[in-house]
Amino acid sequence: MEIKSPALSTLNRMEWHIQHRVLHGIYRTRQDVPEEVYRLATLYEGLLPHGQGWNLPATWIKNHSPRGSPLRVLLGDAEYLIVYPRGDLQTKKHELLHAEYAMNPDYRAQVRTDWLSLTSSQQQRVHQVLLSLGYPNDPELLLDEYQAYAATERPSFFGIHKGHKGQRNKTKRK
Repeated sequence: MEIKSPALSTLNRMEWHIQHRVLHGIYRTRQDVPEEVYRLATLYEGLLPHGQGWNLPATWIKNHSPRGSPLRVLLGDAEYLIVYPRGDLQTKKHELLHAEYAMNPDYRAQVRTDWLSLTSSQQQRVHQVLLSLGYPNDPELLLDEYQAYAATERPSFFGIHKGHKGQRNKTKRK
């Protein structure tokens, strides 16, 4: 999508399209990402200096950016914004999972069920890992990040073994 308005020209360095109510912003280099995206993402998720992808609910963008701002205009009727590097399918999937979590109540309920299947110490470990990455101590945001990382990173990312509460690993004796 090419942006014609001079007010929106700062967004022209990226590729934009809406698919399934999600506005995708695809960049070649981090310098192509508009300052407005960084500002809003930092307000929403905290300062994540090594982040390559960002996600924001449309309602949040509309509540935290001025009417007529370039990003808000581009958002149109989309319900969610995700931004990721061109060709980085893992980051794209991670960011899409945030949109799924926000927009699909059935998926969100399944994530909560999965979360509750973890022991208290496993939940604490997940929170420690996410807090160490720079995420704010917001339980709902941490749950959303948990589901996205759990689905896109290696199984050992959080340093936990995902079993059910009360389940112990049994080793066979020979």
